[in-house]
Amino acid sequence: MSPAPTLAPTDMSVASAHLREARRVRGDAVQGLASGVLSLGDLLELAELPEWVALRQIPVGVVLRALGSSEARTRHQLEEIRRLSGASSSPNRLTVGWVVDRRATGRVEALADVALSTNGRVAPAPRWPFSTVPSGGQQ
Repeated sequence: MSPAPTLAPTDMSVASAHLREARRVRGDAVQGLASGVLSLGDLLELAELPEWVALRQIPVGVVLRALGSSEARTRHQLEEIRRLSGASSSPNRLTVGWVVDRRATGRVEALADVALSTNGRVAPAPRWPFSTVPSGGQQ
């Protein structure tokens, strides 16, 4: 019986370098979302491109938290996305790659609907509290 093939040290160093780069790309994207430099639409468009495949591994929950959702709200949003899209997998397993998968429809819309929803809350007047909200809650 011959011994199992071994990987040369250079093979592992190349793999490690690719992994570090993918983590850096994902981290930069999440930071871009949190700071407003990158929009949700931008992230989804980039994730569809072959050279940005690393973005597909970002969990949807991380995206929602970067967009400003609390932990509790994120759990609710993930469940809502799963319900709207008809996903059978656990909400914690949803990734950007799952959202942009071309084999399924409605996932991008479900994410956008939930991420951009204000749950019926009306934003305050532009100069609140120093101005009042016009009657009817309209600005």
